[in-house]
Amino acid sequence: MVGDGLAWLVDGDSYFSDSYWVLFARGLSTEELTARLRGELVSQQPLTLKQLWALEDYPSYDNPNSSDFLRLGTLGDWTFAFGEAHPDSFSSTDACNDVAPTETVIYTRNAHKASTWFIYADRGSAPVWLAVGDSHFQLPAGMAKLQQPLAEAGLLTQNGHGNPQATDRQALRFGETSFGLSLPRHDLERGALLAARIARQAHAPLA
Repeated sequence: MVGDGLAWLVDGDSYFSDSYWVLFARGLSTEELTARLRGELVSQQPLTLKQLWALEDYPSYDNPNSSDFLRLGTLGDWTFAFGEAHPDSFSSTDACNDVAPTETVIYTRNAHKASTWFIYADRGSAPVWLAVGDSHFQLPAGMAKLQQPLAEAGLLTQNGHGNPQATDRQALRFGETSFGLSLPRHDLERGALLAARIARQAHAPLA
């Protein structure tokens, strides 16, 4: 599997330029990440997007019994779970809590709301949510280690607030340079990857 960074997600010819949700968990296997998200592998064999679309419970407007599907892989220290849109089974905060105490990074884009988010949780800490371009954002005191990298990436101003001129590409480049995050473009768009099914009713608080 070859990584292509993250910035390609905003390229005009990217299949996912309008919408995506991706979670990166440091040090987990695909099996461990699937279990923590209360999912199950669809198949022991990698599947293409077209094969996923053909499944009876793949999300659609007229399918009330659909499930969420996330495609899985590992590059370097990070295992990713990638969806074409934000899952309905859980919130990003739920996902961070379930994956804890593992270090977690989430990027999510919703073109309909014209919003892209960077979300970070470090070994069980409360997640930091940064909406790209939000001038009201202030970094929590417990996340001071992100101050300089975010500023150098152009996501924060000198006074520590979110930079209203920040771009999605800058936010994705930040993940590449600060955390070593990457995704395999060919595999996601045209190739095959392991996939997990998460039933809509599966996400409930762990006992």
